[in-house]
Amino acid sequence: MPCDASQLTRTDLYGKYVEAVEAVAAAVRGKEEAEAELTAVVREVQAKAPRILEMRRQYEELVAAHDGLSTRLHAAMVEGEAAAAHAAALETKLAASDSEIGALRAENADLSRQLQLVLHEAQRRAAAETPRQRSGGTAYGLAALRAPPPTPASGVPPPLFGMGGAGSPATPLAPAPFGGAAVEAEAPADLATPGGVISARLVPFRDVAEMQQRNAELLRAMRRLGDAHETALREKEQAASTAVAAAMAEVEELRATAAKQQQARHRAAGRTGTASVAAHKRHVSAAAETEAAFAAQLARAQEAERVALQAKAAAEARATVLEARVQSQADVLASGGQEAAAAHETSATLSSQLLELQRALRERGEALAAAQADARREAGRAELEREQVSLLRAAEQRQRHEMQEQARSAAQLRELLSHLQEMQKSQVHAEEVTSGRLQGENERLQREWLEAKAATSREEERSAKAAAEAPQQLTVDSRMASRKLAAAAEEREVVEGQLSAARDEAAALRTQRKRAEEGLAAEKAHSAQYRALAAAAEKERDEQLQLSSQLKESLEARVAEAEAARSAAEERVAGIQQTEGSRRAEAESLRSQLSAAKQAEAAAEAKAAEIVGSADAVASEHAAALEALRVQLEAARGAEERAVAKYRAELQNHSADTLELAKAKEAATSATADAQAAAARLGEQTTQLETLRQARDAARAEVETRDSATALLAVVQRDKELLAKKVALAELEELERHREATQVRLSEALSKARELQLLRDSNAMMASREASREAALAAAKKEVAERKAALEPLRVAVASKAAEAEALAGQVETLSKESKEWQERVRKLLAKDKSTVAAEQHDKLVEEKSALAAQLQAASAAKEKAEGELTAAITLQERLRKAGGTFKTQAKERERERDAEREAKAAESGRAAAASLAEAQAKSEGADKAEAALRTELAAAKELSQKYLRGYRQAKEQLTSKTRELEALKSGARKAATGGSYYKVVDGVRYDAGLLDLAEELAAAGGGSIDAAAAQRLAEAAADGPGPADGDQEADVEEGEVD
Repeated sequence: MPCDASQLTRTDLYGKYVEAVEAVAAAVRGKEEAEAELTAVVREVQAKAPRILEMRRQYEELVAAHDGLSTRLHAAMVEGEAAAAHAAALETKLAASDSEIGALRAENADLSRQLQLVLHEAQRRAAAETPRQRSGGTAYGLAALRAPPPTPASGVPPPLFGMGGAGSPATPLAPAPFGGAAVEAEAPADLATPGGVISARLVPFRDVAEMQQRNAELLRAMRRLGDAHETALREKEQAASTAVAAAMAEVEELRATAAKQQQARHRAAGRTGTASVAAHKRHVSAAAETEAAFAAQLARAQEAERVALQAKAAAEARATVLEARVQSQADVLASGGQEAAAAHETSATLSSQLLELQRALRERGEALAAAQADARREAGRAELEREQVSLLRAAEQRQRHEMQEQARSAAQLRELLSHLQEMQKSQVHAEEVTSGRLQGENERLQREWLEAKAATSREEERSAKAAAEAPQQLTVDSRMASRKLAAAAEEREVVEGQLSAARDEAAALRTQRKRAEEGLAAEKAHSAQYRALAAAAEKERDEQLQLSSQLKESLEARVAEAEAARSAAEERVAGIQQTEGSRRAEAESLRSQLSAAKQAEAAAEAKAAEIVGSADAVASEHAAALEALRVQLEAARGAEERAVAKYRAELQNHSADTLELAKAKEAATSATADAQAAAARLGEQTTQLETLRQARDAARAEVETRDSATALLAVVQRDKELLAKKVALAELEELERHREATQVRLSEALSKARELQLLRDSNAMMASREASREAALAAAKKEVAERKAALEPLRVAVASKAAEAEALAGQVETLSKESKEWQERVRKLLAKDKSTVAAEQHDKLVEEKSALAAQLQAASAAKEKAEGELTAAITLQERLRKAGGTFKTQAKERERERDAEREAKAAESGRAAAASLAEAQAKSEGADKAEAALRTELAAAKELSQKYLRGYRQAKEQLTSKTRELEALKSGARKAATGGSYYKVVDGVRYDAGLLDLAEELAAAGGGSIDAAAAQRLAEAAADGPGPADGDQEADVEEGEVD
């Protein structure tokens, strides 16, 4: 605060002046310290920049590792899907083979029962034959047809060649009498299954009446089945409609729940702390409940689909059984004993082939189990990788993931509903197709029945016509009979040769059954004809005696025809023998092919075992690699956590440094303000000092006026000089302030340059980070290529297994075609002999049947085991599909998010670089402009300072000359006034007497006295004088020129 000059002494004024100078110096030092501190902070920030770059590089490496794990997970999922597809194909083949095996078993059982019935009838006829009937030829056959079978007192027929009967080894077969109904005493092996009931009630029959009765039962059963099928269809439709309605209701409930959850999420968005955590837990539990509801609904849908498929399969099985029952109206009775034995042997051969096929299927099932094990291992790896990827997700993405999961669940629910609707449509379509097929089969069966009935009527007419000629056969010459017997024996030998050829070939039973039906119809027609002939022979025996002459002629014609037929038969026998030889050669070739196939199969098994071993080794290597990756991931996770903590600490330090920098800037600003205030105070004090000097000069002028007018003139001149010096001093102070302002602008320009340098370093850091990303991407691609190369052998092994399966399927189809061809030939051969079967062949058939039964039990056990393995494989496949579907969707979403983030980062970095470049250019231009202006101002200031210095030198020279003159005048005046030296001694120190007098006067005016310290300062001030000495003047001028 300015004060009055009259209240301050000269010493106080000098003291304040010194204090102001010290304050200015302290402010300058504070400013320099602040600048030094600011520079240290900037350097520290620049020193921390490499560590931040290293932390960012580590983060980028973690991101690259995450990308590599995601790529490997995707490859594992693709391989899992391929394994699942291969497993599904193998399951389909296994199901088809099982169904074919079941059909062949049922046909084998039906044919066995019919064969036993034929054998029993043949044995009964053989037991009822008498010597007279043997000599009578055809009469024996007619009488035997009418004779009922002998039945013991117990009502149970005796065993056949050591057998217990046709039904089973423990239950004998009790045939019904002539013209009776179905066999009531038969006991099938199993009446608890549809196949057992069909075999017991619909398969075996003896005559046309029993066949008609079975047909009536079949029609009634078909009507009942049709009604039950329609009822089941209606119930299924109602159940499906109910299930769809329930599913829609659940969908609505889930939608309402999702809406409530979303509302709750929006309400909880503004909460923090424990409330947000509780809301998150509730959301997680709600999502889990939703997922459980979806899983339950999916399980119900799968259960409904399974029930529908079972019902469909049951309907198809019933339709197949009914079709087989209708088509098997004619039996293999016409085939005779030896043909039946041959058929049985053929059945045994087919059974052996079926067992081989089952063995091959079992081996394929083992391969499937191995593939499923590989799929499980891959699924386990995929699960581990998925867990590792899920652990890398940040907490801020959980809410978004929950929303995405809800949207995905809604989409899956919509897909499930659409799938249910498609299933319902396909089920309705399948039921319509099945109904149409059943109706068509029913109409076809009716047409066939009408055709069979018409054929029967035609055969009866032909038998009536032949009845007139039958009595004439009783008087046929024994020579003709012997010829017929010889021809029959030869024909029998031919048939036996054909049967021996048929035993060596493999054939399916379906074509044989179809062909045997025609022989059965013919045999039934023949039996009806024989009965009619026998009745006519009893009634018209007298008429036959009258027509014997006509019969003789007709017999002669028939003998000629028989001779021609004999020659033709001999030719056929030769052709059959040739064919038999070729077939034997083909059989040998087939056996050789079979042995080669077995060897190839053994080699394939060894190769499969080797492949499985290599796959296990690769799996163990992959597991070890996965464990190493897990360890690396844990280490990377720990490093990431440490880096994050370190980065946080660095950020905190950086924020603290920024705060200190701000404080330093504030301190510098305050110091600048203090300096300006000090400068203002210095100006005020200078003004006060000038006022005091003016007062002193006025007093001195008054004193000197009293001395002389010359002294007054000197005072006036000195005042003028002082004023000129003050003006020069003010100009110099103005230049000093201008220099300080220029220094401030220069500091700002330097700070901007440092910012530009930091921006350049940041750009370089971004470039290095992009380069590290490219390197990490290249490493990830290389690792993916290595993984693909490691998985390639497994894929080749799977492809080879699929090729082997296709080759086996082709072999099975080839064998099936050949079997059908041989069955056609066997059917033709079986229709030519109606004789009985020998006891040895019957025993052989019994042994083969027991062996087949044992093989059937083993096959059933293997089938149950395969079904259990198939069920486990299906369950695993469903789990794989579910996990694979969910994880693939999450992987795709993560890929899309990463791509979006990368694009956003690239765009942001581009924009930041462009903005930084523009800003740097603008700052550079501003710096150039400021530098040019500063240079211009410095040049102008330099010129002005030189001008002031020149004026200052001139004024100083004038002041020096005037001072010298004044001092000379003063010294002369003092000497004249005092007549000696003008000094006074104070405390042992000599001072100028004039200055001491002036100081005493000032002290007296102020009411005090002068002490030694004041006298010392006053002496120093007097020694310094109002201006510098001569040497000082020159030094100041030189310093001004240097500046």
